[in-house]
Amino acid sequence: MKYLVIGGGNIAHSLAAAISRRQDVTVLTRRPNDWGPYINDSSFAVHATNDPTCVAGVEIIFIALPCLTLREMLARIDPYLHKGQTICFTPANALIPGIVETYASKGVAIACLQRVPYISRIEEYGHRVKMSPPRTVHKLYVPREEMREPWAMLCRDFFEGAVEFVHSPLTFVFNNSNPLLHPARLVVLFRDWRNRVFDRNPLFYAEWTDESSELYIKADAEMRAVIEVADPTGACKADYESVLAHYGVETPQGMTAKLRSIEGFKAILSPMRELPDGTCVPDLESRYFTEDIEGTLAIQSFARRFRVPTPTIDELVDRMGRLTTND
Repeated sequence: MKYLVIGGGNIAHSLAAAISRRQDVTVLTRRPNDWGPYINDSSFAVHATNDPTCVAGVEIIFIALPCLTLREMLARIDPYLHKGQTICFTPANALIPGIVETYASKGVAIACLQRVPYISRIEEYGHRVKMSPPRTVHKLYVPREEMREPWAMLCRDFFEGAVEFVHSPLTFVFNNSNPLLHPARLVVLFRDWRNRVFDRNPLFYAEWTDESSELYIKADAEMRAVIEVADPTGACKADYESVLAHYGVETPQGMTAKLRSIEGFKAILSPMRELPDGTCVPDLESRYFTEDIEGTLAIQSFARRFRVPTPTIDELVDRMGRLTTND
């Protein structure tokens, strides 16, 4: 079986590294000339290209792209997709329910990993990526029962860990990971940032605060209330796990301590860029601002459609908007 990874960021690097431990992999990227023939001293080769026709010759396609570029890439590869292929979105996002419906008619199956297999950071573009240990449990969506065992085996082979299946693509709209986690930190860290001087880049998780934890927990509870109304089948409700349960804590203070203690999170800096004078300002082009808020807006949209009050989520959206404008 032949595999393709689409993307050039941290996640794409980690996928290419994991797959090439066991077999050759192709990477479709805008910067093919910057990739070496191997990554992380892998046993098998990495073939980098910018030619979308490579899609036609593979069976499994992993896409690791943000929402802002995903639609463009799907349009680019669409002429070369064919029946029998599977696209795995890593991780899934709020666009997934519509994508599943669109590609079902083409005979192209969709698989989705709810979260990334590894926390990863590029060390040398196209050559080395630092990866955390894999998750102990990978939560996966596939639309058909007969896909479950093959995909469970694939995930165990490439990413290790156990596999659990989610029941509904709507689960990827109601995502209490980055769309709630990151804004809860950003709005506290960067409030009134135009009137402040940052003489260093704070650690994003290792300096997490109780105020951000309180926002995160409240936003998650509001999202659960939306699920109760928006999911009459109960499928998405069955997939839901509260952030308190996920992190094994009971209070905002416990959440803060947990997020600060996670080894793979400790070295992650905040999304900032350094100015010539050595001070730092928020990097408003970072995916923390451009990508994650799209998921927050999707949750808010469902809340408004079903008239469920979400004051904390509304506050996150409003304050994120103020961070990125001059208002």
